[in-house]
Amino acid sequence: MTHKLKIFKNSVFLSIQPIFMNVISLFVVGYIARKLGKSDFGIFNFVITFTMLFYPVAMMGLNRITVRDMAGSKNVKLYASYMMTLRLITTLIAIFIIILFTRILAYSNRVTTAMYLACFIFTFQTLLEMVTDAFNAGEKMEFTAFTKMVAGLILTVLSVIVLYLGFGLYGLLGSYIFGQMIGFILGSMLLVSFFFSFRFKLNGTFIKKKLKEGFPFFLMTIMWYAMARLDTIFLSKKVSMAEMGLYTSALLLITKSSIIPQGVANSLLPAISALYSKNKMYEINDVVHDFLSKIILFALPMVIIISFFSYEIIDIVFGNKYHEGGLILRIGIWAFFLRCIMFVEFSILTAIREQNRLIKSYMLSFVFSVIANIFLVYHFGSIGAVSAFVLTHAFLFIMFTFSTLKTLENIFCLNEILKIALLNIILVVMLVFFDSYNFILISFLASIMYMLGSHFLKLFPIGNLLKMKEVFKVA
Repeated sequence: MTHKLKIFKNSVFLSIQPIFMNVISLFVVGYIARKLGKSDFGIFNFVITFTMLFYPVAMMGLNRITVRDMAGSKNVKLYASYMMTLRLITTLIAIFIIILFTRILAYSNRVTTAMYLACFIFTFQTLLEMVTDAFNAGEKMEFTAFTKMVAGLILTVLSVIVLYLGFGLYGLLGSYIFGQMIGFILGSMLLVSFFFSFRFKLNGTFIKKKLKEGFPFFLMTIMWYAMARLDTIFLSKKVSMAEMGLYTSALLLITKSSIIPQGVANSLLPAISALYSKNKMYEINDVVHDFLSKIILFALPMVIIISFFSYEIIDIVFGNKYHEGGLILRIGIWAFFLRCIMFVEFSILTAIREQNRLIKSYMLSFVFSVIANIFLVYHFGSIGAVSAFVLTHAFLFIMFTFSTLKTLENIFCLNEILKIALLNIILVVMLVFFDSYNFILISFLASIMYMLGSHFLKLFPIGNLLKMKEVFKVA
């Protein structure tokens, strides 16, 4: 199997599970939003967002170190025993810091209780990721997909049941705890049964060495998570939890959409790392160019359609009470398009050992994010927050792209970019012209027109779809 097809196969396994779950959860999230009301829905989204702000502390950059090291380790069992012990320790440290900050910020009793419950979700989620990193290191993404799908299905079904029975916010958080716990237990059983067994072992020398190696990734991750959530944190101190419900409902859709580029980026990392270790720069350029062009080709029309029909999408998913969140989605969805390219560029720069360029990019973008959020949230509230969110992504995108172009050549083709731009201009004209018609029908017809245009301009010939058979036969 070629590098491109192998990356595509792994991208499918890493993306199909969250895509499937997100399609289901769109209906469930709408039900949750209606049952909880804007205030409790705002609390639910806020505590999840707040705890994930400390995800970098739990990871300490060790997730990428784990995948990179285990892929070439001669004694995987011993390495896993040391690494998983270290990651358990960092997770407990993160929980302690979350509780400490919750007490310092003096939120209401209801928010504080919800935050403590969210800590259990956070714990099992990070422990599950510790296990799935071992699957990913062996490029066995199907195990990751299966484990996370089971966890997602359990918490999704339980969420509906507990809300139907009237258990409210705390019951909802409890269902998430149970789902993530089952996911961790199942993942651990699969790891022991099909890969290797391990015991938690403490090794001071190993801890010191790996924390040092992971520190650059820790800095990048903590700045990324801060930048991606500063808008929500700043806004939580300025507006009511009801208004937070409107804001976070729109951002939730953006977050769910981001799983597709994450799947591609996570699949690229081990593949490009392997090519780089063999000094096959020409093949890296070829793979990167192909995947970036396809991501831009398909992400841009998706963003345009969602932005154009943002109010209708919010009404369908969350109900008329959340209608005002349509403007937040219309602006914020453009961060998704930037993420599609940025995630790939991050994996590229990580794989070719350009951590210093990444750190500089994150540091400058973090400073920009703080300034933008302080000014825009203070003066413009929710609109200022989502504007700061998008502008921060735009700034980081510029920094990443500049660094990528410094290290790789010919990853963007001007001729392809112009063809993609032409297709999307035609798409916009079509949406404006048929604005009065049913938006689902128009979106479908516009997508068909776009695919035919991609075929005609030789950006994505329809015959390429037949190549997928090879992937699934091998898989």
